[in-house]
Amino acid sequence: MKRNQSRAGFSIPELLAAMIAASVLLLLVGSLLYSSSGGWGHSLQVVQLRRDADATMGLLAHQIRTTSASHIAVSPDTNTLWITNALTGTWATFLVTNQTLYFRPNEGGGEITLVREHLATFEAVPTNGMVTIHLRLTNDSDVADVFAAYKCRN
Repeated sequence: MKRNQSRAGFSIPELLAAMIAASVLLLLVGSLLYSSSGGWGHSLQVVQLRRDADATMGLLAHQIRTTSASHIAVSPDTNTLWITNALTGTWATFLVTNQTLYFRPNEGGGEITLVREHLATFEAVPTNGMVTIHLRLTNDSDVADVFAAYKCRN
């Protein structure tokens, strides 16, 4: 009796070629996912810098707008901004130490870290009932640079 010698299926060279093609495809997909996740992480860093800059400027604006110009003092040597509210007698301090910007709201009120280790520039210049602020935050590859002038209350 003679058996049918035809085989259904793939030969070893065909299986090997299919496995190589699938491996190359998986490597391409993996490298695409890896590179896109790096871009995602970079975007998050940019958003965080911008958010820190906006929150800091919002707090500065509130503090400056609720006091009169005669109650604002700046020490350029120590990068410190003092704001005193004449109505309530409370004071607030913005202080820079080691690329970190701190906010001290009142006596005994504790200390709040606004920007940690990304502060490149913090300048406050009071002139004619206004305070001009320059805030620059940086990380490894990005910069958030904000200039603003806030009017003090009369």
